[in-house]
Amino acid sequence: MERVIWCPTMRRQQKANAAVQAAVLPKIPPELLDQFVRGPMTAEAVQEASTAFKKALIGTQSPMPELHLPFAA
Repeated sequence: MERVIWCPTMRRQQKANAAVQAAVLPKIPPELLDQFVRGPMTAEAVQEASTAFKKALIGTQSPMPELHLPFAA
């Protein structure tokens, strides 16, 4: 396994990459967030809401949604 030596340049590059990725993400309207968030949330509630949103997005946006269904024997 290759050993990576940490340096300040790597940290700057990580910050730059994070900024680029954040700029690419779509803005989520507050109305949509209101449907998921109903007050203070625990970490588990945030994870569950995130998972539900991802599953809904994959199910509606996938070109072949049947690939995301469990295999029936």
